[in-house]
Amino acid sequence: MTAPLADLVAGLRAAAPGAAQDTTLRWLEGHAELLSPYLRGRFAGGSGFPADGTVREPAVPVEPAGFRELTFRQACGAVAAFEEVLG
Repeated sequence: MTAPLADLVAGLRAAAPGAAQDTTLRWLEGHAELLSPYLRGRFAGGSGFPADGTVREPAVPVEPAGFRELTFRQACGAVAAFEEVLG
């Protein structure tokens, strides 16, 4: 799963600082179906903390190459695009 996200991260790092959301929106147009159901579901309404207290299986962190080099602004723009498309 990290390969498609690594492509997104590389695109974010190459884009202008204020272009992260638009870059991610364009990327999602052609790649959203490559994301795991788990990741897509994290942006669906009601996917946060379970109201009934049901404990979820722990997730295994996956960090694509270049992820730690994103600025806060780039990361926020990417999350906003995920929320817009998948939420």
